[in-house]
Amino acid sequence: MTSSQPPLSMPARPRTVRPVWLTLALAALALQIWLLYSTRPPTPVSFALSDKLVHLCMFGGVAGLFLLAGVQRAGVVGLSVAHAVASEFIQWQLVPGRSGSPLDVAADCLGIALAAWTTPRLGRRCH
Repeated sequence: MTSSQPPLSMPARPRTVRPVWLTLALAALALQIWLLYSTRPPTPVSFALSDKLVHLCMFGGVAGLFLLAGVQRAGVVGLSVAHAVASEFIQWQLVPGRSGSPLDVAADCLGIALAAWTTPRLGRRCH
C-alpha cells in the first residue's frame, strides 16, 4: 500500500561550495589573522572610530566571502562571532602592545550580521 501524501520533509538540496570564493575567503581570513595577531599595532587612521569601521569591514568581509563560497550560514556566523570574541581576548592577554575592546567585538559582530543579511541578496548576482 502506497500513500499519496508527500513525505513530511524533503531532503535538503546539497550545498555547492564555490572554489574561487572559498579561495578568496581563506586568503582574507589569513590576512585578518595576521592583522589581528600582529605584535605591531596597525597605524591609526585619521578619523574618530575608524578602527571600528575597519573591524566591521574586516569581519563582515571575511564572513561574506565564506557565505558567497557556499559555506553554511549558521556555521559562518557562529565561528565568526566566536573568533571576534576570542581575538579580543587574545589581543588583551597574549599579544604584546595590543589590547582588547568590547567595542571592537560589537563592531565585528555588526559586520558579521550585515554580511549574513546582505550576502544572500548579493549571492544571486555573484554566481
